[in-house]
Amino acid sequence: MIRLSVWMIAPVVLVLVAMPRPAKGQSLVDSGDSAGAAVGAAPAQPEPSYTRPTQTTKVHNYVFDAFGPYPAVGAALTAVIGQAANSPPEWN
Repeated sequence: MIRLSVWMIAPVVLVLVAMPRPAKGQSLVDSGDSAGAAVGAAPAQPEPSYTRPTQTTKVHNYVFDAFGPYPAVGAALTAVIGQAANSPPEWN
């Protein structure tokens, strides 16, 4: 049976509290007409064109994804869970 202490649960709680809240979708305005356009709505803006990321941006993204806070927290949580479960048992 796994016995969890406060020191094992605290990092998990801190990560969950620090996570950003999910975005909410926009509600549709019911104008009552069958055209589907809202009265007084702004005209549709054209979508911006795609621009390829630069080499510097690619390297920055790679370093952040490999060594940033998210991989560090993930490794720490995995270590805490492994210690709590005494996994593998041969390592005591």
